[in-house]
Amino acid sequence: MTRLEFHKKAHYFLLIFLAFSLPFPLLFSNVLIFIILANHLAEAKIISHLKDLWKNELNRYFLILYLIITISAFFSENTNENASILERKLAFLAFPILLFKPIDFNVFRRILIAFIIGVFIALSYALIVSTYQYYLSGNLNVFFYHSLAGKIGMNAIYLSAYLVFCLFIFIYFYKNTERKYHILIIVLFLFFLVGLILLSSKMMLFVLCFGLIYFVFANKEFSLNKKIYILVPLILLALSTFLIPQVKSRFLLEISSNLQVVNLQKYSYDTRFTGTTLRLTIWKHCYNILERGNDWFFGVGISDFQNLLNTEYINSGMYVGNPTLKDSGYLGYGPHNQYIETFFSMGLIGFSLFILMLYRQLIFAFRSFNYLFVLFVFLNLFFFLSESSLSTNKGIVFYMFFTMIFSSLSSSYKIENKE
Repeated sequence: MTRLEFHKKAHYFLLIFLAFSLPFPLLFSNVLIFIILANHLAEAKIISHLKDLWKNELNRYFLILYLIITISAFFSENTNENASILERKLAFLAFPILLFKPIDFNVFRRILIAFIIGVFIALSYALIVSTYQYYLSGNLNVFFYHSLAGKIGMNAIYLSAYLVFCLFIFIYFYKNTERKYHILIIVLFLFFLVGLILLSSKMMLFVLCFGLIYFVFANKEFSLNKKIYILVPLILLALSTFLIPQVKSRFLLEISSNLQVVNLQKYSYDTRFTGTTLRLTIWKHCYNILERGNDWFFGVGISDFQNLLNTEYINSGMYVGNPTLKDSGYLGYGPHNQYIETFFSMGLIGFSLFILMLYRQLIFAFRSFNYLFVLFVFLNLFFFLSESSLSTNKGIVFYMFFTMIFSSLSSSYKIENKE
């Protein structure tokens, strides 16, 4: 084995482990990313790799977006926050450099399997701990929403996004795997589906329904019988919203939202918000801040927007915590929407680039004829509606890692076709 062959195999091996580590504490993935970097440097082909990287349109968008983020941070008044922001967004720069290398279909499948195994272990651990807590307390709520996801240190929405992607992978594997594995795939699909229902993320349940319908009817190779099978999880999802009290209550709470709360100019510590009205109120504050400062073109700054929002919460009378209880209230709450946060922090310039990047990624996914890639893009497009996922490590690493994996797979096909 030559030195270059060794580094190539090491790179793919590390990618598989990185996929496995995503649901676990960041220390594991950070160590693996550092080792991947060391392997790149030892390979001594950085210059040629960077040339190939720049030829890929998606990579150019990521690199330019990170440049705009860096410029925004440079002009920020909140210098203490700059390092944290730039470190968190570093995935836009680092992942194209570290991970953009053509991969074949076998490596691609192993990466997906490793991710599934990692999520399976994480979800199983959370359920085992919840079962023990239920044994001690008799409280069923330990199995639901943030209480369940918190067992592995994750937000319920983010863990739900991981589970939805795993469910899409199972459908993809069912279509592209030998019949003898179908029973295993169905059993795992149902296990992950139960986990998703327990996490009770309304947006992710909707995304799963959307993805299932898209995958079946966009895929002409699916027979009528297989299309009927897809109705089973859809029926289970529908029944769960009516038969499981903890899930039903979350839907009923949003349906009963008092939208007039959003129009209030002043709030009190006991003003009741639902997920919908809280987000709309925060978005209203973002609009007011942009309007007052006339910051529509450049935004308020990537490192300044949270302080400005915190001030708005205080001035409007929203609950900002009780020091005695070590509760900070709504202080620190971001826009909970990646589109609005991008416009708010980087203005029309950053927002336009961001939307163009997502549009080109969706076109790239369609042209790759990879249904799983298309579903991954749709998953994130909806994810961005309810969360600023690219502002958290668990969100941006998930998004950038699999974007690079799909892009690298497509690049591999292009190379093979040319040859």
